[in-house]
Amino acid sequence: QEMNFQWTTKKVFKPSAFADAIEDEKEPNFSDLQQQIEHEIDNAFREAEQERLDVALSLFGRVAHLFDHLEPTTREEETYKIKRAGEVFEMKAQLLNDMGNHFAAVQQATKCTELLPRWAVGFQTLGRAQLNMREPTLAIQSFQRALELDEDFIEVRSKDLPLAQSLEAKIMELDEQFRFVSADD
Repeated sequence: QEMNFQWTTKKVFKPSAFADAIEDEKEPNFSDLQQQIEHEIDNAFREAEQERLDVALSLFGRVAHLFDHLEPTTREEETYKIKRAGEVFEMKAQLLNDMGNHFAAVQQATKCTELLPRWAVGFQTLGRAQLNMREPTLAIQSFQRALELDEDFIEVRSKDLPLAQSLEAKIMELDEQFRFVSADD
């Protein structure tokens, strides 16, 4: 006589050792995320100062991700989110410019000026990125906007704007020298 054995396993629910911790865990509140954002920004600054630009850029990317989860419930929190997000876009633009990724720098600086249209520093950064893209005419517009917002912005007035105007003049001069005229012979 043959005997058939069949092993069966009975599923037994075993509560996780972390079940209580998971139940107690809530969505982080605005204040918690705000502290985390500020901590990451500080870390990004430290990395940038030590010329570890890739690491700093990555940290700013993490900050941008945290902003996606930041749910303001008061006008003050909304103001913080908009202002700080704009500043982070400007900081990322500076890093990207320093890394030679000028197109991405223009994109980030543009986002900054959209969020903070009354912040002269954002327009200065946009103008510098545009200069690096060989767009002195656009850079002049950005620098002029920065000066409209802050007429005492010495760095823009004495350095950035004159440089952009000089480059624009040189480009126009070269265009005149190398313009081909077709003649009907």
